Amino acid sequence: MQYGEKARFGIEFELNKRSGGAWMFGKFCYWIGGAQVGNFDEGTSLRDVLLSMRYIVGDAGKRTAPFLTPYDKNEIFRIIQDSLNESGSGLADLIPADFMPACFDICPHVDIFNAWHIYLVDAQELSKIVYSVDGGKSVKKIELAPGEFDTVASNAYRELDSLLETYQGSVGGVGPPA
Repeated sequence: MQYGEKARFGIEFELNKRSGGAWMFGKFCYWIGGAQVGNFDEGTSLRDVLLSMRYIVGDAGKRTAPFLTPYDKNEIFRIIQDSLNESGSGLADLIPADFMPACFDICPHVDIFNAWHIYLVDAQELSKIVYSVDGGKSVKKIELAPGEFDTVASNAYRELDSLLETYQGSVGGVGPPA
């Protein structure tokens, strides 16, 4: 199943024929600017993806940070990365004390995204995704319409949640009900 547009931002997942019941073994990735992000072919537990996405979807509307959008992609990435690693004060100098920088992290924390760091910053007129697979040595960026990421992520989340409910409600927990 695919949500969103691969050329802008999309989420693709596929349930394996032998899904392992409620484990929901399958494949998952993001598409950012036409490039696959995450190891779709490796496969993972879509249930684990769902659990990780709960926080990503829950942070919708909390990533508004117009003070970050004027910076270039490398600075945005560095400021957020340093803040999450508690190795710099760049973001702390720019945001209110009660602002939680983890809300910018939109990378599902599952094995297929091991090396990836993906951050989303919203402003009134646009959203920016900055991402890197090499710890920030080469940062990429795409601009989206405000709320575009959240809509795609919410739709994919709802479908994964529905699949999990189906598997948990099946007899013996080994497949969808007949």
